[in-house]
Amino acid sequence: VPGELLQLGNEWRSLRALHAYDAPVATLLGQATGAVTAIASTMKFDGMLTLQLSGKDAGLNMLIAQCDHRGQFRGMAGDRSPDVTGADFSSLLGSGHLSMTIDARDAKDSYRGIVSLHSMGLAETLTDYYSESAQLDAHFVLLSDDQQVTVLMLQKMPEGEDVDEDDWRRLCLMADTLTAAELASGTSPDLVHKMFAEDDVVVWEPTPVR
Repeated sequence: VPGELLQLGNEWRSLRALHAYDAPVATLLGQATGAVTAIASTMKFDGMLTLQLSGKDAGLNMLIAQCDHRGQFRGMAGDRSPDVTGADFSSLLGSGHLSMTIDARDAKDSYRGIVSLHSMGLAETLTDYYSESAQLDAHFVLLSDDQQVTVLMLQKMPEGEDVDEDDWRRLCLMADTLTAAELASGTSPDLVHKMFAEDDVVVWEPTPVR
């Protein structure tokens, strides 16, 4: 079960300072930016990954987050109707959709997939995307506030036949115990080993993003 643990601190605060987004929009932008950066880190080729949320019958028209194979990311949100006051995912975007586009230097690796938005949030929408577009089980923990963004992503690969459904559910439950406070002082290999204490865990050296 490969995983990605991402934390954006100064990088997220710099991006957030560029626009005076309402708090619910900024939170969602942080989640999307963190998610696309974590997913892009798994790409095995040169290219750009774009995550786009398109709203329908709600206040937020569009939100885009991008990251390339070098870990360079950016994000922005479109107009929000002033008469929409709800802070939850459905109030912001309504019955819209998520699209994921891979623009690769080698055209054969380019791809675009679309999935309807899950009413519960972006993490659940991304889980649906992996299930429908990639036929993979995936699990996302997305934490975002005005100071930092934290993402934990797990994938159950097709060749991982020794990981049964009970194992997978247990790993997802353990991932859901992650809190932003635990990462306030930075990511730590010890935290990953503590979270998955029953399992053999290999933690690679961290790579920078910007």
